[in-house]
Amino acid sequence: MRTSALTVCLSSALAAAILGLIAPAEAFAAQPSEFSPAPEPAPQSPAPPPPPEPMVPPKPASPAPPTASPDANSGASPPVADAVPPAKTAAPPAPPAEPPKDPVVEAMANVPHVALGAGGAIAFGSAPEVALGVRASAEIATGRWSLGIEGRYDLPASAQTAEGGRARSSLAGASFVPCFRAKGTWACGVVLASRVAIDGASASGASASDASFFLGVGARLEMHLSLPLNFALRIVGELLAHPIAYELVAGGERVFKSSVVSASLGPMLVRAF
Repeated sequence: MRTSALTVCLSSALAAAILGLIAPAEAFAAQPSEFSPAPEPAPQSPAPPPPPEPMVPPKPASPAPPTASPDANSGASPPVADAVPPAKTAAPPAPPAEPPKDPVVEAMANVPHVALGAGGAIAFGSAPEVALGVRASAEIATGRWSLGIEGRYDLPASAQTAEGGRARSSLAGASFVPCFRAKGTWACGVVLASRVAIDGASASGASASDASFFLGVGARLEMHLSLPLNFALRIVGELLAHPIAYELVAGGERVFKSSVVSASLGPMLVRAF
């Protein structure tokens, strides 16, 4: 028993001694020696890049504050800087000029008055050839109607005839011309009573001369253009039918026979009084 206890005590003392030697050795080993190499510093990791700045959308331009309209009742006007100049507007078109009035119609419109005229004409069918003529007229007129007498003279006109001879004729006569006006145009009836003088020669050489009564009935249109001082220019177109034609006979042969229809066209200057 004493031996076991002694053994235990010796064992404990031996373990304590060993521990006492080991602890200083470990402390000495932990201290760095001047002969041991210095430890290399640990490599520094690169600093992380700064985070990108957030995308901020540009702020929209704030609209200009509306200009306050002036109060109609207060009579205040907007500032000069904010005033907008009025838009330029085109000048309104000038009203169309009224056409000159027809003096024959407008002068003493509903009171009968006198109008005198003179002019010329070209006649077709009343002679062997186209004939030039002159005319003179006198009429009593109002704004809507007129009654006129017209003198007519066609200068001598000659030509080779279809029968192989040659004939020449002239015309002198008078016409009764009642007219009615509608929208600047005179519509007229015409009755012509005239005398035709004719002379000529047949194909065989026989000559003759004669005078015949020549009647014409028809119509005309007159276009008016008003002029200053109560003058007017008329363009007269006329168409007549001749129920009785005149003819020339020489040596028993017919030299010429007139047409059953004739026409004329020409200007006339008229003045109302």
